[in-house]
Amino acid sequence: MPSPSMHAYNILLAASPPLLALELLSGLLDAGFRPDCYAVPAALRACAELQDPLLGAALHGFTVQLGFLSNVVVSSALLDMYAKAGLLVNAVRVFDEMPERDSVVWNCMVTAYARAGMTAETLELFRRAQVEAVNMTRDLRAVPSVLNVCGKEGEMMKGREIHVISCYGVHGKGKQALHVYEEMLSQSVKPNCITFTSVLSSCSHSGLVTDGRMIFESMRKVHGVEPTSEHYACMVDLLGRAGAIEEAVGLIKKMPMEPCATAWGALLSACAMHNNVDVGEIALVSLMVLQD
Repeated sequence: MPSPSMHAYNILLAASPPLLALELLSGLLDAGFRPDCYAVPAALRACAELQDPLLGAALHGFTVQLGFLSNVVVSSALLDMYAKAGLLVNAVRVFDEMPERDSVVWNCMVTAYARAGMTAETLELFRRAQVEAVNMTRDLRAVPSVLNVCGKEGEMMKGREIHVISCYGVHGKGKQALHVYEEMLSQSVKPNCITFTSVLSSCSHSGLVTDGRMIFESMRKVHGVEPTSEHYACMVDLLGRAGAIEEAVGLIKKMPMEPCATAWGALLSACAMHNNVDVGEIALVSLMVLQD
């Protein structure tokens, strides 16, 4: 090609091995192009594979100048580069400054802590992810890393809690998930907020409305665990899937905290499922306000 376009450079960057990718980056700069939000992640991935944090740090500064840090794909690539280089302080700084985080970002950070053998930080971040991250309860990519840490530290019951209940829930086997939960209680293992997120999500995917209600009510009254916005969102999802739209709306109104995007999103999905246009419009407007 006599004059390759930026689009052509991006296609080749994405498909090239690390050294060639960096050569292409140099070539597009020489051609007078400015790297965009597709070129920068490809270059950062090359730095990650080559474990070249110095070049990666230079690209970080370049990314700041270009104003791309608000792009979740760019930030994710930057986080991954620092994590693979073992520079956890830098990775955490990028993570904390990200305006939004998807499940890929949470998984990357959890795995970075696990790889460094930081057990307490791994489990705490995984707990946060279950509460704060959308779709995290259905994304199992971080689970092997967490289980590995649990195994090394002898935290077998925590490992079992995370893995068995979550996996049953993801595959719609709510009764089996509840059986494991009840087995935990019978062995005097105290459930925490991760447990309840997994159990309520399992009930939601299996249509176990009565069980979900009872478990949600038992959180504060029996186990002394204060429900978070994510637990309320799980209940809204549970009620909405079952067609109890008005009860779901009532639960959102009773939330002691500001309803999160996950709760409104769950209500909106339920309205789409059950053709409830009036409530769906309210959920959509509320969701858009939160995302502005």
